[in-house]
Amino acid sequence: FDLTRRPVRLELRPLQDRAPPLPLAGPLPVMSVGRILLEQVTVPAPLKGEYRLALATEGLRGANVTIIITEGLPERLVPLAPPSAETVSGEVLSEQPAVGLLDGAGNRL
Repeated sequence: FDLTRRPVRLELRPLQDRAPPLPLAGPLPVMSVGRILLEQVTVPAPLKGEYRLALATEGLRGANVTIIITEGLPERLVPLAPPSAETVSGEVLSEQPAVGLLDGAGNRL
């Protein structure tokens, strides 16, 4: 094994488009004795979809991993359509209101 401790560069990009990389939080991982631990790296508020995680370190070949992010737990209701502006007392609204459910990252459930 390579016993040199090397900082690891991480990049997370959506597979579907050429969007910029997503921000990552947490301490940057270090490769040591041929291993990289990513246990404290997080992606703040990612949207659901498929992503490519690229890992690179100086002097060695990089690696790519496909990551699939799914919806999280329901967190809040959001209005999708307002109710009728006017109504007759005792009658059903002609335009019914609609609400949606989002997870903590803003993914619609």
